[in-house]
Amino acid sequence: MLDNVIKHGAPLRGGRILARVGPSRRSPGDIELAFLFKSPSFAAFAGGGAGTRSAPPRFDPESRRWRGLGLAMCRSLSRWICYSPGPFVDRIVLVFDGSDEGA
Repeated sequence: MLDNVIKHGAPLRGGRILARVGPSRRSPGDIELAFLFKSPSFAAFAGGGAGTRSAPPRFDPESRRWRGLGLAMCRSLSRWICYSPGPFVDRIVLVFDGSDEGA
């Protein structure tokens, strides 16, 4: 996920990405991984799907590459994923099963 944000989100405002790992704020007992950044291309990629978890991968003829495959893979590996563009910060949040059975 971090590689995709760096590679395809450039130029990042301020050249910064904040990554946060810790207990989930949304689901007690689970683990949350969050990426916060600001990219001029993320809002267009995320479309109108602020808070969505189901935007399908799609081919971008202009850049000649698939968009959203990384998010689709993360969706398959995580319990929950949310990505949302914002006026000041864009965010991708993944929640993973923190139980022993999920490990």
